[in-house]
Amino acid sequence: MRFMVMGFVFISIISCKRINQTSGPTNIPLDGNSYLSIPNKSVSNVFRMKILNLALRDFLQDQTELEESEKIIPGEELGGLKLSKKELEDYRRIRSNQAEIVVSYADRTEIYFAPAGLSKIEAQEKLAILAEAHSKLYWTQNPDRVLEKGSVYFVANSSLEEILTNDNNFHTSEEFVDEIKENVVLNLSPYQKVHFYFDVAFLKKELAVFEISGKKKACSAEITEAQLCDPCSFKIKRTTRREVELALPNDEFINLKINDKEMRLKDMGISKIKNGSWELILDLSKMQSLTHGLPVKLEWVLSKETQINFLSLGYDYSENCQMHDYAENIDLTPRKKIGIKAQIFGRNLEIESFK
Repeated sequence: MRFMVMGFVFISIISCKRINQTSGPTNIPLDGNSYLSIPNKSVSNVFRMKILNLALRDFLQDQTELEESEKIIPGEELGGLKLSKKELEDYRRIRSNQAEIVVSYADRTEIYFAPAGLSKIEAQEKLAILAEAHSKLYWTQNPDRVLEKGSVYFVANSSLEEILTNDNNFHTSEEFVDEIKENVVLNLSPYQKVHFYFDVAFLKKELAVFEISGKKKACSAEITEAQLCDPCSFKIKRTTRREVELALPNDEFINLKINDKEMRLKDMGISKIKNGSWELILDLSKMQSLTHGLPVKLEWVLSKETQINFLSLGYDYSENCQMHDYAENIDLTPRKKIGIKAQIFGRNLEIESFK
């Protein structure tokens, strides 16, 4: 399943300035300045998400058809900028006669125009389109050898890590285990995000009183013949097939290991939610000090409960019982019944594959 987190982009009116300055000419000088610089005012910039997703598809050589949520809507690069009729006509005229280059930065979108016939590298150099610190420029989803008149080229200024993390916005999957019987392992990339939901029951065997027969005393022939040789019976507590639920002693109901390092659920932010389940959100992209950018093995390990033995003694013996000290040792060790659901954002993509 793919999804998008929708956001809104608000554009400063100052962004109209360069359009007003360029009404009329159809050729923009290669002066190193963008035709438009549009600030990103939204934390979740959907347009930038799409650009980064296109860059990742190039890395993966993914030729499958784009989902609707992945497609860039014509004019989306303007971010809802309100243009007058004259400004829009100028923009469209320039765009039809040159190649449009849209560069997405973390805080803004830059729009450039360049003559057809230049290679992408030549256009990048002549327009002085520069990558910012710790980032690179990634030309996306256009096989043209040279720039074509009337075409739009999208460029992502980003780190590879950001591109991989952005995959969390487009791909989700789910894993279920109704009841954990053994350790559960998830292999993930250090840029994925996982929502865990736990249904936990802390159970112990139910005790009930049973009346059972015991060994009776020997009876004389006369007593037996008179049908006065009563059987031996007594009562004792035994477990039934049912279980009763107890309160959880604490929130450390299962052990978590990340790359074989034991973690406390409380320290990781586990919380109880309204329906009685437990929730834990792990954003691995924000845990680089722990993962060091390496592949991540998440392992859920069932914890062992302290054994509880109960000595059940017989009582209320009938008169004809041979013994009055019958006892049974019963294991009353509680157990946890844990179901787990994992909602996994992004795909397990290894960064080394793209270097």
